[in-house]
Amino acid sequence: MLQSLSEFKFFRSFRVPIDKGDGVSFALRVENSYGRYDLIDDCSLVDSSLTGVGVNASHRFSVGQNIEFSISYKRIQIDCTGSIVRSFGSPTEGVVYGVQVDEDDQSKMKRFLSVYIMGQSQDRIRNLLSSIVLE
Repeated sequence: MLQSLSEFKFFRSFRVPIDKGDGVSFALRVENSYGRYDLIDDCSLVDSSLTGVGVNASHRFSVGQNIEFSISYKRIQIDCTGSIVRSFGSPTEGVVYGVQVDEDDQSKMKRFLSVYIMGQSQDRIRNLLSSIVLE
């Protein structure tokens, strides 16, 4: 039940889409069977919210797997931990994984999102909000 609740929270959260041309750097490390974290270099950040991120990757992960990730944008860099709560996608676009951020790191996500949104043009923000509301 707890896993499905986490998946539901991620699915219903207000997520801000991240474009590849926005200058956001993203690095992902996944926990291996020895308890160490391996860097995954074939992934990108798709969207972000206060409680989680969407990650596109060709590497296969399992639900419940622990991860660490770093996001850099302009003058800030945040390091967060979380776990994978959802995987979805299509064969042409790859798999998008939903990662729920640990509660201790949600203030860091709030800081990143506020800087990211303030760095966008008014037209872009208007388009993002209208596309989110109309979905």
